[in-house]
Amino acid sequence: MILTPTIKEGYYLSDVEMNYDNISSSSMSTSSSEYTKTITFTMEADNLTVYFTCSPLSALTIAADSHVTAVQAYLDYERTEPVSTYNPYVRIFLLFTTTEGYQVTSLSYTAYGATTSISSVDTNFFMYRPYFSFMAPPTLTPSVIQKSGAYTFSITVPHAKLTYQTTKKDTYQQGDIIRLGYQLDDGYYLDSANYDFDGATALSSYDENSLAFQMPAKNVAATFDTYLGITASVEVDDYNTLDYYRVSTYRNNDYVGYYGGYGIRL
Repeated sequence: MILTPTIKEGYYLSDVEMNYDNISSSSMSTSSSEYTKTITFTMEADNLTVYFTCSPLSALTIAADSHVTAVQAYLDYERTEPVSTYNPYVRIFLLFTTTEGYQVTSLSYTAYGATTSISSVDTNFFMYRPYFSFMAPPTLTPSVIQKSGAYTFSITVPHAKLTYQTTKKDTYQQGDIIRLGYQLDDGYYLDSANYDFDGATALSSYDENSLAFQMPAKNVAATFDTYLGITASVEVDDYNTLDYYRVSTYRNNDYVGYYGGYGIRL
């Protein structure tokens, strides 16, 4: 059986409970979209009671700044579904409009005694996933800078072909977003443990095989190492079991598993 409840405008489905007292065998799974939840279950008896709990959607609270002229929230990265209230379990995207020459470089909020900072995913554009259904929505405070300077940017990624997805410039201003696509040589992988962004802020990238940075108030010479992958094949002539890590490609000197209490290193 599949249940898809219709939720009153301004509310979201925050909890589902079932009474299993008279059910000998049953299972239930749920799947969520932005504002709806579908419940699928199997039962072998009657007398099932389902309890739905709905909560009001939250409103955005953003601290005022004289250089922020507007804020719009969206449900999607492509900015096609604007919203004014949101489900606290669903990510939203926030687009800030600022006065000429200014930019929002980060957002921050305080919850449960800790302050969290949110980096941008594009110029004046942020992803926000609240998870605050048990407290009042926190106030988002934008960090606004006046764009200035003429700083250089370079990046070195061995065994990779780089292409600029944003316009390549001779110099950049503080806060500028730089996006690059990369194509690695056959058999090579980015080494996520060895990199130096040289003061630039690494941003989330929604495109596969791409990197994104936000410029600081300085010249940047970033580096990102690569490694040649090795396919491991280990055979042990013994009754003991070799417990492999569940990956198929390794770097030289990686541990690939354990045998008899000892690590095996390539």
